[in-house]
Amino acid sequence: MAWGYEVEIAPNGRAALEKLTSEAPAVLITDVVMPLMNGLELLDAVRTTRPAMPVILLTAHSSLDTLLVAAAEGAFAYLPKPVDVPKLKAVLASALTEAQWETAAP
Repeated sequence: MAWGYEVEIAPNGRAALEKLTSEAPAVLITDVVMPLMNGLELLDAVRTTRPAMPVILLTAHSSLDTLLVAAAEGAFAYLPKPVDVPKLKAVLASALTEAQWETAAP
């Protein structure tokens, strides 16, 4: 599906964090359950290096505990799988708007 965005992918959380040292994406979309570093750990690491970056978490293993941790860590959104594509598209557009606002703020 082509939405007109440039996308970078990583095979796991650790590789995603490494890419973030050389890439500057406007938004991070990540799964919660991944090898080597889960999505909540990735979110925590991103908050220390790029606190304003919107992070969208996707999960097939939704729980209240995970949702509360994601919210406490400042996740932009927490979406269950299977992903509702129109909802993801709307959340992504909103996250990109916020990212642009954060970049433009003095």
